[in-house]
Amino acid sequence: MNKIIISLALATSLAGCMTEPKIEATKSWEGHCYTIEKLKEKVDNMQPLDDGESIWLMSNHTLNRLLKNSSGK
Repeated sequence: MNKIIISLALATSLAGCMTEPKIEATKSWEGHCYTIEKLKEKVDNMQPLDDGESIWLMSNHTLNRLLKNSSGK
């Protein structure tokens, strides 16, 4: 019985490692855009960046590689 409980606990804890990362934007213009037009709409009304703030622009392929590399997979 103890082996079953331990196995279930291990499976449950490992399942949490396989979820997609939750990304919470801090600026209204951040997010996922499928077209250049949608990207332009988001950045048209941007305010100046805060001190030390920068913008990264990358494709979903580059973001995927970055996330995989950072997770050690």
